[in-house]
Amino acid sequence: MQNAAKTRSVSIIVPTFNRAHFLKQTLDSCFAQTYPCEIIVCDHGSTDNTPALMRSYPQAKYIRREEDFGPHFCWLDGLLHATGEYVHLQYDDDWILPNFIEKCMEVMAPDVGFVISECDLFDEATQTICASKERKRFPRAKVKVVQAERFVLEEALSPGSVVLRRQDAIDAIYPGRLPFEKHSYRGVGPDHWMTLLPLLRYKYIGYLPQRLAVFRFHAGSITVDAAKDADKQVRIRKAYEEVRSFYQMLRFCKHTQLYRFVHLLSWFGWRKTFSSIRKRIKKHVFK
Repeated sequence: MQNAAKTRSVSIIVPTFNRAHFLKQTLDSCFAQTYPCEIIVCDHGSTDNTPALMRSYPQAKYIRREEDFGPHFCWLDGLLHATGEYVHLQYDDDWILPNFIEKCMEVMAPDVGFVISECDLFDEATQTICASKERKRFPRAKVKVVQAERFVLEEALSPGSVVLRRQDAIDAIYPGRLPFEKHSYRGVGPDHWMTLLPLLRYKYIGYLPQRLAVFRFHAGSITVDAAKDADKQVRIRKAYEEVRSFYQMLRFCKHTQLYRFVHLLSWFGWRKTFSSIRKRIKKHVFK
């Protein structure tokens, strides 16, 4: 089973911007994986020594753009260059344990939308691991979406501890705004949508209780920066709420099969359909 799993292609995409001081540790963790992976570094507009650092990693696919259009465009650029059927989006200031990809792929199956592992937090200021509590959220590796949905919605899971299909990741990235979005924040939204969209497409998610990913807390991270600014916290929260609302609307349409009714209306024409419905109601209800 494990040998068969290694035949499935995986790409690790590392979007980066001016973080050469963290990038080496990130890349070393990617190349240390026990599962064969394609490593793609997508650099949009870095002005530090990232290009020089990348010359020491000739085995990586390095995509360099001189202009920075924002994180989501960088993610999408990397995904479009990936050749793997499955992908992991690796932030340039974090890292993963050597068996992260292998363990995720052992759980990945045709009916599994994504696989996520527990994680640790690294405090850059104290240079220490802030180990999260040992916990097992679910009793088994394959979890039904109906059981996992609340967990995925409330936690706003980071792609940094997730493996999913490349096509699902591409579909989840919207460079602009959602159809009814009123609140947005740079870098927030598609990260959450990457784990919400698969809930609409698959029956299960995969879960690993082992802490196989490490997230770095430092002054330049969005999370730490927002913690010092109440206004930013509100904007981030509202941006995530927009994504959740959009998901819940689509879930309602899926479960009620409302989309079939809308398709029927568009097929026959709105005016003709409503006229017919009105006549039927008048005839059978108000006769």
